[in-house]
Formats: sequence, C-alpha cells, structure tokens
Amino acid sequence: MTSNTLPSGERRSSLRDTPARSENVIGTGDRNTMMCEAEIQALRTHVSEMQTTLTSTARGVAQQSIALWDLQRDNKGLDDRLSALTEAQIKSTIASAEEQIEIGILKARVDALEMERAEGEGLINVFKKHHEDVMSQLARADMAMKRQQQQFLRLATVRYNDQLDYFPVSGGEASHDAGEQDQIHAPKQHRRTTESRPRRKGYSKGRPIRDAHNPDHLGRKGRSKGEGEAPRRIPIQSRPRTKHFRPFDSPPSV
Repeated sequence: MTSNTLPSGERRSSLRDTPARSENVIGTGDRNTMMCEAEIQALRTHVSEMQTTLTSTARGVAQQSIALWDLQRDNKGLDDRLSALTEAQIKSTIASAEEQIEIGILKARVDALEMERAEGEGLINVFKKHHEDVMSQLARADMAMKRQQQQFLRLATVRYNDQLDYFPVSGGEASHDAGEQDQIHAPKQHRRTTESRPRRKGYSKGRPIRDAHNPDHLGRKGRSKGEGEAPRRIPIQSRPRTKHFRPFDSPPSV
C-alpha cells in the first residue's frame, strides 16, 4: 500500500486533490477581497456623503447662526423701542395722574374761594344794611339836633323895647341851662317912666317896681314863713312872643 506520508513527516498531496483545492482557495480569497474592497468603497462613499452632509450642515448652521444673530439684533431693537414706548406711556400715565390730582386740588380751591366769596357777599350785604341803618339814624339825629338848635335859638331870641336882639347860644350851653332851669327865662322888662302914662299904685320914683320873678318883691303874703322855705306863690314866668321869631341862621335885625 502506497503511503501518502513523506519521510519528513509531511503528508503527500495527491495529484487529484491539489488542483481543485487551489482553485477553491483562490476563488474564496478573491471573493473576500472583492467584498472587502466593495465594503471599503461603500464606506468611502458613505464617508464622502457624510462629509458632504456635514459640510452642508455646518454651512446651514452658520447661516442659521447669522440669521439668529440678526433676529437677536432685531429683537434687541424691538425691545429698546418697546421699553422706550413703555417708559413714555408710564411717564405719560404718571403725568396724567399728577395732572388729574392737581386739577382736583385746583377745583377744591376754586370751590373754597366761591364759598368764601359767597360769605363775603353776605357780610357785605349785612354791612350795607347796617350802614343804611346808621345813616338813617344819623339823619334822624341830625334832624332832631336841628330842631333843638332852632328851639334854642327861639328861646335865645328876646325882645327889648320893641327891638329884637340875637344872642348866639350853643346847643350844649342851652341844653345845660334848660336842664337846670327847665326853660330860659326872658330878662326883666322894666316899665317906661313917662308922665303921660298913669303910674301904678304904690310906685314911687327911684324905687323899683314889684318884680314877680323875685321872691323878695312878692310882698308880705308871698314871702315864706321861715328861712330856707320856698315862696308861697310861684313867680310869673313870661313866655317869648312867637310872632317875632326869625328864620334859622338869619342875621339879627337892627
């Protein structure tokens, strides 16, 4: 029996099996190599596609970043405008509120001034009425004073021997004298001593006539019984004649 083992211990290959085995080995390696190369090519293609995608993605990200920066800038401008408008509105609102408060204060002051004006008009009317009353009282007092002055002038006008003499008497002195004596007496009138006129009984030349105004000349019956007593008869009081009175403030007649 032919042995397939060599003296070195290696197995001797048969001629039948060798060509078929080599063909199988070469075909399998080529196939694996081709598959690896295909996979490598596919991976390269995928890597290139990924690189392209990554590049486009980076470009898009950059564009988006630029757009975002623009949006942020626009947003900042809008925020600034909005803050300015809000601040202006707030200021205008505060100003309008302050104006409303000031308007209310001014209205209250105007109302208070109107009330004070009404009270002042009332006081003015009261003062006017009081002034009218005082003026009417002064007019009445003036009329009464004029009447009293005319009366005092009438009492101060006396007659001497059919001649009118004027004695100016002030109102105070006349009222004082009238208050003390109750009236102003006319001075004594002496009779004329003429030979043609009959003389009175008991009258002698150089002796004064019987004066009814002097208690000492009343006679024995007219004298009082004791000292300090009033006379028995009241002296005759003569009254001035009214037909000889002059108008008020007229000059005396001569």
